[in-house]
Amino acid sequence: MTTGQILAVAAAVLVAIWPQVYAAGEQAIGWMFADDGDHPPAKRLGPTYQAAMIALANVRLRLRSTDCLDETRKQAIDVLTLGLVDGSDK
Repeated sequence: MTTGQILAVAAAVLVAIWPQVYAAGEQAIGWMFADDGDHPPAKRLGPTYQAAMIALANVRLRLRSTDCLDETRKQAIDVLTLGLVDGSDK
């Protein structure tokens, strides 16, 4: 067998077993970064944009109903609103 034939056979074998190699690599990475090695790390789930805006609206309503919504607090709520809008674009 020539060197070219050996390389062709090696490439064919690699293509044939690639799904198993990929799955083993994924499993090894999941095991290395898991907290105890039994499962992959949990994905962090945060509140949705809509839930965050509803919560902020509830805070604003609470401040307004208790007569604590002054200009400084209105500006703070505006800053938070713009931050949520900006964060939803990412």
